[in-house]
Amino acid sequence: MSRYAALLHGTEPPGLVAKLAIYAQLLRQRDIHGDRLWQIEPILYPLTLSAETDLHLATARLLEDPRRAEGSLFAFLAFSVTNRTNITWKSGTPPAEVLEQQLAKLESHRATITAIMGRRDKFIAHLDKRYFREPDRQLGILSSGLTMGQTLTLPLILAGILLVVVAMRRRVSVGG
Repeated sequence: MSRYAALLHGTEPPGLVAKLAIYAQLLRQRDIHGDRLWQIEPILYPLTLSAETDLHLATARLLEDPRRAEGSLFAFLAFSVTNRTNITWKSGTPPAEVLEQQLAKLESHRATITAIMGRRDKFIAHLDKRYFREPDRQLGILSSGLTMGQTLTLPLILAGILLVVVAMRRRVSVGG
């Protein structure tokens, strides 16, 4: 039970509720500023996409087929139905019908669940492979014509130049 609570309300890492709040705020800012938001703060665009992907994966994890994952809501409800009388419930043992109704309500959204799982399997689940093949294409081009890879190597280049300058100064002061 604590795994579900952490997944929904956790703080390390942030739970689904916190992620939804962040994503909702990003969408609200996008509604207020339109595409100008990306000029105001360019990093918000990839952050928004990242939040959307993270939410999608967390939701898919909750809705996973119980044969593939123990952490799904379906697995939890199936376990609860099977062990209903063996579990100590805070407000007493629930009638079997209550748990079966919860499962039926969840199943009534099967078309949406199938769409979420299909999108995860088709588009999101293999992003890591595509990223390592073509990172710049997957992450997009940053401002000033620099790719993400070039931008990430820039601090290393600057650190290298700084080390060379420091070494040259020491050499000059020792030799001179």
